[in-house]
Amino acid sequence: MIWKKLINYWCDEKGRYGLTIPFLVGAERIKREMTIESLLREIKESDSAFLISGCGDINEYVIGTYKTEYPFINSLNKIDSLILNDNELEKVKTIEELIEKMEIEYQDLIENEFYSKDYNSFEWINFNDNDLELINNFIE
Repeated sequence: MIWKKLINYWCDEKGRYGLTIPFLVGAERIKREMTIESLLREIKESDSAFLISGCGDINEYVIGTYKTEYPFINSLNKIDSLILNDNELEKVKTIEELIEKMEIEYQDLIENEFYSKDYNSFEWINFNDNDLELINNFIE
């Protein structure tokens, strides 16, 4: 699972908050079939906790690991191993509701192979060379 390696590297080693759903789906699609639904279900069933949070820097949802500056983990809405750390997601109670919300948000981007949001222009693009270099480090 490339998504898990990418998240752990990005959050734990680089100290960042997380990666977007399109980025993670696109990274997995290099080697196998992946959808928003299958990604979220895999994360939900994971043996580790992962959080979906709103990232103000890019105005998108990101999936990452717990940070000490987040609210106490037991105070957050959980769907198994998937923890929802965002006011907009507080109403979500099931994995099906979360999948539907994220598909509305990101399905068109993924279908058009826009997996990466450029930090400077805020435009969605396909993977750039830096993205591919990062992803290729975790492909076996």
